[in-house]
Amino acid sequence: MFDISQTRGRPLPQPLHHESEELIAAIIQSSPVGLQLSEQLPAQIQAQYVPAQRTIYLRNGMDAGVTFCCLARELAHAEYARLPGYRRRDFAAQAYCAAYVLTQKYAVPAPPFQFDRITADLTGEEPQLQRQFLSDVKTTAYSVSRQLGRGLREPLEQTVSADYEFTAPQPEAPKKPPRQAERG
Repeated sequence: MFDISQTRGRPLPQPLHHESEELIAAIIQSSPVGLQLSEQLPAQIQAQYVPAQRTIYLRNGMDAGVTFCCLARELAHAEYARLPGYRRRDFAAQAYCAAYVLTQKYAVPAPPFQFDRITADLTGEEPQLQRQFLSDVKTTAYSVSRQLGRGLREPLEQTVSADYEFTAPQPEAPKKPPRQAERG
């Protein structure tokens, strides 16, 4: 075990500051699945991804922070639904954690997250299973963040630069012979 003062690493990037409404608009613009407002959701459900319809159904009239959090969680479910044998309850904890990572990354004021049940479930598990859980969360949060970044038009972390050493030279245009005057 290490004390945090004994570890070194590169400094953590500051959270990106965007308005919640701007982030929601970016999700709507870049979502790989359909989004639809619905009044038919059960009382305790704020949003739900339905894989058969490839649509996220969202309750209308929620606070912007709650809306962002729900959309992030359901986009994570949409990512997990690509896996064979996907069942929502098997990936609920990972999607919840991915939503937390995204709210922290974008500094969205969201309701407090409760991790008691997740930590209790993972406490007795093998380290390999715990690492797989964290890897799933990281991969999904990154994927949703890239989608959101496209909506915000943020530059990708990697930049593309021209490789001048290996570029082909431009061919010169062929010169036309001078036009001769016609004799008449």
